[in-house]
Order: sequence, then C-alpha cells, then structure tokens
Amino acid sequence: MFIDIKGPNSLIIKDKKDLQKKLQEGINDTENGKVRSLDEVWKEVEKILDDGNN
Repeated sequence: MFIDIKGPNSLIIKDKKDLQKKLQEGINDTENGKVRSLDEVWKEVEKILDDGNN
C-alpha cells in the first residue's frame, strides 16, 4: 500500500530499512547529546518569551 504523504523526509518512513536507519540515527543523536528533553526545550522557550517582554 502506498500513501502519498507530504512532509519532511526525516518524518516519512519509506520502508523497513529506512525505519531502522532513522531509529538508529535517533539513538546515536541521543547518545551523543544532540537532542534535548521537552523540559529543556520548554525552559528555553520560556526564557525567550520572558526576554521579549522586558
């Protein structure tokens, strides 16, 4: 079955091999500290918003 989905390549899973590759890249990024937790991201957003109000 083929579903035509519009979106960034990084979010579209083409097949099993592509899924495995993207999952491994995510694992590697996590291990290398290239990703942030949602808490860290939210704190950064709040900081930016607070700076804009001053």
